[in-house]
Amino acid sequence: MYQDPRYSKFSNEIFHQKMNLIYNLVNNTNLIKKYDDSDRYFDYLNLKLMSRWEQSKIHKHPFWIKENDKWDVLDLILLEQEEDKAICYKLAENNGKFVLSKIDFHEMNHYLDSYNGEVKGLYRSLTF
Repeated sequence: MYQDPRYSKFSNEIFHQKMNLIYNLVNNTNLIKKYDDSDRYFDYLNLKLMSRWEQSKIHKHPFWIKENDKWDVLDLILLEQEEDKAICYKLAENNGKFVLSKIDFHEMNHYLDSYNGEVKGLYRSLTF
């Protein structure tokens, strides 16, 4: 299978540009507001915009907590970089809509301590 050489190598600059485009598309749509739809929209954009190599560097998984019969769910997203620490994002509810926001390692660790999820070890190893 032919692979275009322009997309076979990892470039942090191009990766960041594509992630910024996804960030803007997810956050600026008024048609998608629910968690499931926002989660799938992110996956769709990731599939369409990112190379396979870049897709392998994005780790997105759901984390959840239940308080007083109410579920709070969010996606934690790590962008694994070559020769640099991962960049952390969350896809979480804000004013009735799920949006992406960049978070620091301290906030990421707060979610890893407070929420349930199956890949906590992976996230901890990529943020330290």
